[in-house]
Amino acid sequence: MLNSLRSFAGSPIGALIFAAIIAALLFFGLRGFGAPSMVGRVGSQTITPTEFQTAYNSELNAVQQQMGQYISPTRAASLQIPERALEGLTQRALLREVEKNLGMALSDDAVAAAVANETYFQQDGQFSQSILNAYLAQTGQTTAQFLDSYRQNMLNNQVLSAIRGVSPPLPTVYQRILSDFYGEQRVIDYTVLTPDMLTPGPEPTEDDIQAYYDANTDHWQVGETRQVMVLELSPRVLADPSAVTDEDVAAAYEQRRAAAERRDVWQQVFATQADADAVQAALDAGQTFDDLVAAGTIEPIDLGPVAAGDLFDPAVAQAAFAMDEGGTQIVSGRAGATLVHVSAITAGDLPPLEDIADQIREQIAEDRTLDRLPALTTQIDEARDSGRSLEEVAADLNIPTRTFTFDADGNDQFGDPVADLPGGNAMVTNVFEADIGTSPSPVPLATAGAAAWFEVLDIIPPHQLALEDVHDRIVTEWKADQDLQRLQDMAQQVADLLTQGVPPAGIEAQLGVTFQQSDPLLRTDAPPAGLTAGSLQAAFGGALGDVSTAATPDGAGIVVQRVAEVLTPDFDPEAPPSDQVTTTQSDIADQMAVDYVFDLRGRTKISLNMDLVRQITGTPAPAAQ
Repeated sequence: MLNSLRSFAGSPIGALIFAAIIAALLFFGLRGFGAPSMVGRVGSQTITPTEFQTAYNSELNAVQQQMGQYISPTRAASLQIPERALEGLTQRALLREVEKNLGMALSDDAVAAAVANETYFQQDGQFSQSILNAYLAQTGQTTAQFLDSYRQNMLNNQVLSAIRGVSPPLPTVYQRILSDFYGEQRVIDYTVLTPDMLTPGPEPTEDDIQAYYDANTDHWQVGETRQVMVLELSPRVLADPSAVTDEDVAAAYEQRRAAAERRDVWQQVFATQADADAVQAALDAGQTFDDLVAAGTIEPIDLGPVAAGDLFDPAVAQAAFAMDEGGTQIVSGRAGATLVHVSAITAGDLPPLEDIADQIREQIAEDRTLDRLPALTTQIDEARDSGRSLEEVAADLNIPTRTFTFDADGNDQFGDPVADLPGGNAMVTNVFEADIGTSPSPVPLATAGAAAWFEVLDIIPPHQLALEDVHDRIVTEWKADQDLQRLQDMAQQVADLLTQGVPPAGIEAQLGVTFQQSDPLLRTDAPPAGLTAGSLQAAFGGALGDVSTAATPDGAGIVVQRVAEVLTPDFDPEAPPSDQVTTTQSDIADQMAVDYVFDLRGRTKISLNMDLVRQITGTPAPAAQ
C-alpha cells in the first residue's frame, strides 16, 4: 500500500480510471477558474498551488527517469505532464468530496498502524523510522504531509473498493462461453516448407536482369551522399599488440583471475584490544572459528561472497584474500582489532589463458596508448589550424585514414548501414552539417580522450544507380524472388491437397514433404517448435478441417497446417470459478469504478486555473487562433 495513489495508478483499475479522466478532460474541457490563488476547485474541494507543484514534480521526475534525460518545461507541456498531474489531483478531490458527504474518516491510530505495516518501511519485519525518514527526504514531504496523503489514499481505496464490491456475478451462459473459448484444444497437422527444400533454380538472363531493373527503378534511387575521409584517434588504432610480451599477458591474466575470485568473509570488530587478545589466545589454544561461534565468544557478521575490491578495509581485504579456506586471523583494521574468517572460496569463472590470450594482449596494448591521446590530439588540432589537410596530418603522425560514403541516415548507396563508422550517428550528423574545404571539430568517441577528425571530400547529389552498379545485386534479388514464388506455389499445392481431403501421408508420398502432428494445444499455449503465434492464431481462427498458412519464425519459410481435431472442454457450473471468470469479473468491477468516476464528474462542478498552472510550470500560454 506504499503511496497508495501511485500503486493504484499502476493497477488495471487505476489505468482505466486515469484513461477515463483523460477522456473526460477532452470532453468537458478545462474550464476557467476565478480564484487566482487556487489551481482548481472540485465541488467544495480545492487544489492548492503547493499540491499541484508536488504532483507535477513527481510526474516530471518519473518521466525524466524513464527517458533518461532532462525535460524542459515546454517539452513537459507537449507530453501533457501538467494535465497528468491535474488528472490525479482531480480524481483525489472527487473522491474526497464523496468521503466528506458520507462523513468518512480514519483515526490517527489507524493510519499509523497502516504505515507501520507497510513492508517498504520495514526492516527485518519491523517498522523502521529511518527508512521512513529517508523516503520523506527523497520525496520532499513533511511527516504531516505524508500522513495526510496516506490517509486520503486509504479513504479513496475504501470508496473504490466499495464500488467494485457490488459487481454482480457472471451469468452461467457467460461462464460457459469463457470455458469453451479458453479451454478448447486443437490438434494441428502441419508441414514446414523451407527454401533449402527447393532444387536450384535457373540463372537470370540479361533480359531478365534488365526487366527487373526497369520494374524497380524507385529501388535504385539514391539520395544525397557524401564521401568523407576519417582520421580516428583511439586506442584500437594506435595499439601495437605485437609489443606486448607473453609475460605481460600471463601477469594480466592472473590479475583478472584474482579479481574474479569470490570469498565468503566473516568479520567482527572488537570493542577493545583485550577482547581481541582473548580470542587470539583461544585460537592459539586450538579452538576453531566454529567453536568460538557456538560458545558465543564471538558474534561475527557474514559479509557474503565478496571480491577483494568490495571490502572497505584494506587490512581485512589483504588478510581475507591471503588465507586459505577456513582460515581465521585477527588484524589491525581501520576500526580497530578485527577478526577475519574465510568460510568458502569460489574461483572466478574465467576461460583458460590460451582461449583469451589474444583478447588480453589487445587490451594491454590499447591501455598503453591512453597516455598518448592528449598530446596527439594537440598535434592534430595545431596542424589542422595551420591549414594542413587531414591526409597530410595522418601521414606526419603515421596514423591511417579511412574513406566512407553514406547518406543522411548513415547508409550506403544500397540502403545498408555503413559498418564501423567512427562516431556513428554523431559522425553522420556532423558530416551533413559540414562543407567541402572546411575543418570541422572532431567527433568525440566512447573512450575518454578519443576522437575522430574528418574532411568532406565530395558531395554526391541524388541520382539513380546505373544497371552495371547493381547488376550482381539484381541477380541475387531476382533469384530470391523466384525461390519465394516457387515456395509459395508448393505451399498452395499442399494447401489444395489438404482442402481436398488428401491425408498427410498421401501428400508426403506425392510431394516428398514431411508432416507433423501437434499435441492438443490451447489458444494461450506457446506454439510448437518451428511455428509462430501467428500459426496458432490461424489454427484457432477456423473450424475443424480448416487449412491455413503462416510464416516460419525466421520469415524465410511457410507453414501449411490443418485443424485435425477440436476438443471442447466439459463445463461444470458448480465448479470454482476459473481464472478467466475471475479476471472478467474483476474487469467488470473496474469498469463500474470507471463509470462511477465519470458520473462524479458529470455531477460535480470542476474549475481549473490553467493560467496559474502555466505560471507554476513555466510554460507559455497557447498562441491565439
